Amino acid sequence: MVSSFEDVLKRLWLMVVKRFWLIVVSVAVTSWTIVISRLVMARHNNFGTFDYDLGIHDQAIWGFANGEWFNTVRGMASLGHHATFAYFFLVPFEWLGGGPNLWNVMQVFAIASCAVPIFFLCLRRFASEWIAAVIALCWLLQPWLSWFAQETFHPEVMAMPFLFLGYYYLDPRTRTDAEVGLHREDVWGLVSLVFAMMWKEDIALAVAMLGVAFVFMGRRRIGRQLFIGGVVWFVVFGAWMVPLLAGGKATYGGIYGSLGESSFEVFKNSLLHPSDFFDRLSDNNMSLYIIRLFAPFAFLAYLSPVLLVAMVPQFFANILTTASFTFEPRFHYQAIPMVFIMLASIDAIWKMRETDWYQKFKVHHVLVGLLLLVSLYGARGWGILPGAEKYRTGPWPLVKSDTSGWEAAVKRVGPNDGVAAHYLAVPHLTHRKVVYTFPNPWVNSYYGISNEDLGDPTNVKWLIISEGGMNEQAQGAVQQLVDSGEFGDKQVVNGIATYRRLKPAQ
Repeated sequence: MVSSFEDVLKRLWLMVVKRFWLIVVSVAVTSWTIVISRLVMARHNNFGTFDYDLGIHDQAIWGFANGEWFNTVRGMASLGHHATFAYFFLVPFEWLGGGPNLWNVMQVFAIASCAVPIFFLCLRRFASEWIAAVIALCWLLQPWLSWFAQETFHPEVMAMPFLFLGYYYLDPRTRTDAEVGLHREDVWGLVSLVFAMMWKEDIALAVAMLGVAFVFMGRRRIGRQLFIGGVVWFVVFGAWMVPLLAGGKATYGGIYGSLGESSFEVFKNSLLHPSDFFDRLSDNNMSLYIIRLFAPFAFLAYLSPVLLVAMVPQFFANILTTASFTFEPRFHYQAIPMVFIMLASIDAIWKMRETDWYQKFKVHHVLVGLLLLVSLYGARGWGILPGAEKYRTGPWPLVKSDTSGWEAAVKRVGPNDGVAAHYLAVPHLTHRKVVYTFPNPWVNSYYGISNEDLGDPTNVKWLIISEGGMNEQAQGAVQQLVDSGEFGDKQVVNGIATYRRLKPAQ
């Protein structure tokens, strides 16, 4: 019996030794997920999450689970906001009681889990577990990832692990087109990229341009397939279906100013009016944007620029807007660029093995060390992980706030009642058919695709207002509704007021 027990311990020890670096990465992924998930859930539970975009996504998922297609938070069909077919994969979780906290935890895991395909990609490239593990850990240290997590659920962030998996299976540096037909790994790669595109239409352009990169890297057949598939997907779902369901034009059109209101208009006008194009790049300080994106990766991606082709559409979609948040690295708009900057950095380190310096100076070891040092510096200086300079001064609710006012307001609203609420309350009220961000539906406020779009006030039974957080427009709308006698029975708890409908809408 003792001998048998000792044999078991010995086998376990040998397994740990053999898989030590994989275990290190697994523990790091698990720890990152647990720590950040707790912080994100605390943020939501403290009423620190927003209608845009968590409220939009949660009502869309709830709607599909309950046969509803219209999103009252956004003022359009849910698939008119974005072509996020992957919502349907989350519907079973909704039936089992899922909600904002579950979607946020799923996103945290999606971010952290990218380290796994990164590890196996590097293991195949370098045949060294410690190098693969260090590079995978560098991903978890990237400062903008923790900001993505605190921003809460976004489809393009959920697509990141599928992009990494697709590249891993199709890796043009270790695979060729010599085989007749599709190899099994090619099938897995294509399936992974299809899953990635199902999260958001923009990702189809990244897949198309990845196909262009593959052509230059030697995988011409698969590259052509990716390019054609990505373009067709974007044209059908991004350029045609989404604007059609939104009411006739793209939901993001207003943020490109004079360059146009659709992706095709922006592309055309950039070519026809290059001065407007370059003025926008200058106004938005493109150089600083590039530095902030590439610096946490030690600028290694510059040594393998071919893979950066895949991020070009999203890069210009971000930098050409009149909205500064799209080219701020802390926000989810940088998810696609970060994937390909990471892949290009790996490719750059791998290419050093082909140089004359490799055997003499082990240059790739130096670059791995440089990436680790810069990642550590970036995590501490720019990120919000525990130990970072901004961890205690950033967005995390490290101290429990008084949410009694919000909780009392949400509790007062019936489970199926229509409600118009403050944007901080909306994500807690989205499991219903009718929920607006006040002053919608009486006054248009980032609703629909034009200023004339209004919801239906007859279905609103409750108002939830932050008395100290209203602008003049919202204050005027509340006063008018109260003076008309439509709403009353006011209850105020800790500065949060609720009003009940007393008579039908005028």
